[in-house]
Amino acid sequence: MKTENISLWMEQADELRVERARLMDDMETDIAIIGAGFTGLWTAYYLKKLKPDLRIALFEQRCVGYGASGRNGGWLLGQMLGEEVLLQRLPRTERTAYQNLIKQIPDQVAQVLAEEGIDCGYHKGGGRAQPAGDLFPSHAG
Repeated sequence: MKTENISLWMEQADELRVERARLMDDMETDIAIIGAGFTGLWTAYYLKKLKPDLRIALFEQRCVGYGASGRNGGWLLGQMLGEEVLLQRLPRTERTAYQNLIKQIPDQVAQVLAEEGIDCGYHKGGGRAQPAGDLFPSHAG
């Protein structure tokens, strides 16, 4: 299945992609997940781990990872954009628990990759945050 050139990742994964027929008939399922990006796939994976007899159907408009998940360049961060604002109304203990959960995401993904024998070139690197004003002093407020 040849996909549009939307990202280097999608280009490299093109040979691994399996074309699936469009759903034309009714189907019976316990859970239907709309969107086969990181969130949809991760949700299906853990639901199946928790209850293997679930009938789970994943639906995607084009192909797995076509949307934002296919354009992210392979980045996996233990942080969430706007995390402070989104969590600010929670009590401190809940906010800390969510922040810790978010920070554990890269290690959790690495664990699943190892358990499932998935060789995807995973490499845990690092990151650096710096106020833009430090990089561009003339633009500092």
